Amino acid sequence: MKVGQTLLNKPIYSLSDGRLLGVVKDLYFDSNLTTITGLHLGGEGFFKFGASKLIKAEAISQFGVDVIFVTHSEVVTSPEQVDAATSWVRREELKGREVSSPSATKVGKIGDVMLDDHGQVLSFSLSEIYITGPIAMQQSIRRDVVINAGDNYNPMMIDLVKAGQPSLL
Repeated sequence: MKVGQTLLNKPIYSLSDGRLLGVVKDLYFDSNLTTITGLHLGGEGFFKFGASKLIKAEAISQFGVDVIFVTHSEVVTSPEQVDAATSWVRREELKGREVSSPSATKVGKIGDVMLDDHGQVLSFSLSEIYITGPIAMQQSIRRDVVINAGDNYNPMMIDLVKAGQPSLL
């Protein structure tokens, strides 16, 4: 299991020619927060005000221990070249999102994302916890208990009963 934070600042190399393409500045997830959809490389230029660069997840070959490998050097793109229907959530925007139950029980705030070796979201660590019990002891919530991922204006909704039960994984 990998914590999202551990992927930041990792260099990205092309398997086709060994070129360094950049370093990970942030992670993109699908709107349901189930998988990584891309890697944010930041902007270009001295003050980083230039066009943002990103790599779509399908180009990622492997999340190595020290580096990330992608298929070839031409995978770096800009947000303008990505399908407008694609809805991505940046890890930085996800941090601090409120977590609640449908009955409005405040659970906590998201601290980070826990991923498997293929970029699938397994769970979310909590930076603040407002309740007691199993969630407070684990300091995280599993992805399978999420009812609605929420957005910048609405909290993530979880099944509180299911979240309090041991994982079947």
